[in-house]
Amino acid sequence: MINDDKINLDGGADLAGTRWLLMTLDGEPPLAGTTITLDFNEGGKAGGSSGCNRFMTSYSFDAASGALSFGRSAGTMMACPPPVMAQEQRFLQALAATISCRIEGPAMTLLGSGEAVLAEFSYVSQSLAGTSWVVTGYNNGKGGVVSVIGGTSLTAVFAEDTLSGSSGCNSYSGSYTAAAGGIAFGPLASTRKMCFDNEIMEQEMRFLQALASAAVYHISGDRMEMRREDGALAVNLRRV
Repeated sequence: MINDDKINLDGGADLAGTRWLLMTLDGEPPLAGTTITLDFNEGGKAGGSSGCNRFMTSYSFDAASGALSFGRSAGTMMACPPPVMAQEQRFLQALAATISCRIEGPAMTLLGSGEAVLAEFSYVSQSLAGTSWVVTGYNNGKGGVVSVIGGTSLTAVFAEDTLSGSSGCNSYSGSYTAAAGGIAFGPLASTRKMCFDNEIMEQEMRFLQALASAAVYHISGDRMEMRREDGALAVNLRRV
């Protein structure tokens, strides 16, 4: 699970439980519309998004010296436009060439032979407090994930241990707890305004049910995904 605390790797801490967002590859920013992430998990496992596909690999890290290496990568086989596929290949090659890393606050640099800079990352905090999100999709309770009805807005605003937002017609609020990638919501209360469109009222009910069903979450760049205990997608959100 990814830590939801602020990063504090200075002083020889481990990388396990941290998530990073690619900022530069070979000195250039990622292609527009692509997101590349790197997650360090327990047991020497790593993975993330390589811009088109999901990848998995192993890693070895020595906190005292900064030595870092990755094993052979495997991943999904989805096809994307040629420039995106080329970027993905360059990223995986950068991982394979990594022999050390440099961590300075929320920034991590992967270094190759001769301390050549291969890639630069920014730490992705998993803390929800003080963040605001707009919903882009939710589980409709009928086995599918649907988009938000045009002209309506579903939102989630997180304080320290409470959340509030719009459910499309009414406003809602409640409590939540989040730790180590897990999340649980208390009862969600809602105002009782009636909307004339039955479809909007149905969306409101389904969205609140989907939100309450979330058990785990992860943030990657400006996106957050919440899933149920059984792994089914509950809610997709975009940071405001």
